[in-house]
Amino acid sequence: MYGVEVFDGETARFEVEISEDDVHGQWKLNGEVLTQSPDIEIIKDGAKHTLILYNLKAPLSGEIGFTAANAKCVANLKVKGEIKNKHLVGDLI
Repeated sequence: MYGVEVFDGETARFEVEISEDDVHGQWKLNGEVLTQSPDIEIIKDGAKHTLILYNLKAPLSGEIGFTAANAKCVANLKVKGEIKNKHLVGDLI
């Protein structure tokens, strides 16, 4: 699992593949268990576990963790403030 850096309002995706298909996993953000909601999608497809976080805001930056049986992975999530002047970026190119 790799760290993700996104801007305010964007989507982040984390994926983990473990060795067994029938193992239940748990996702956490800064130690708090994440559950399915309009802004959180949790997908289990066999041994592959996916977490999708929609419409992220800067306070949600931190450590994403996944645990399942004897497996544990962590990665950093960094949510930056939105770009104030999007035209400026185009002008620099």
